[in-house]
Amino acid sequence: MVAVLVPAKVLIKVNEDAARQHILRTHRPTSLVMVLCDEGRGKGKLLFVQSRKTSRWKFPGGGVEQGEDVLVAAFRELREEVGIRQHDLTDVLAHCLTESVDSYSSPRDGFTRGKRYYFWLMRCRTMPNIVMQHTEVINYRWCPSQLASEFISGLQQSGKTQPLILSALSTMRKIQRSTS
Repeated sequence: MVAVLVPAKVLIKVNEDAARQHILRTHRPTSLVMVLCDEGRGKGKLLFVQSRKTSRWKFPGGGVEQGEDVLVAAFRELREEVGIRQHDLTDVLAHCLTESVDSYSSPRDGFTRGKRYYFWLMRCRTMPNIVMQHTEVINYRWCPSQLASEFISGLQQSGKTQPLILSALSTMRKIQRSTS
């Protein structure tokens, strides 16, 4: 294990499985889940939720607790926000890590420096029953995966997550093509 000191006094412990373990001092990482439905009326659709806090559309997910595994956090957030449990999913297809390091455009200078976003692609066989936690999300939508980029691009949303979501969708498509 190697300890690396990076700007803004962010201490990250890096080990062989850096995508699963972390210690981050200035901002906790975020785990987001791209739920892809496989069969029935939901076939080929991805789940998006609208955040109560920001009104922005995003994938279900949220902050990783200190010492929590990022995959465990993804399952926890999915259950908390929309009621999807681990047994509702058939498998975890892949994950990608995206980092946002430009803190200077943030009104809270330094708040997002080094923030890590873990995007998980998980598959469900049939469209699960959504039970929204209204303190977290105000709406949800199943969007055909081939239209997901257009859906996100067409929204008048500010913030850094929109390009990160588009990047994750692009990575997801590459993964799907390579595993087909």
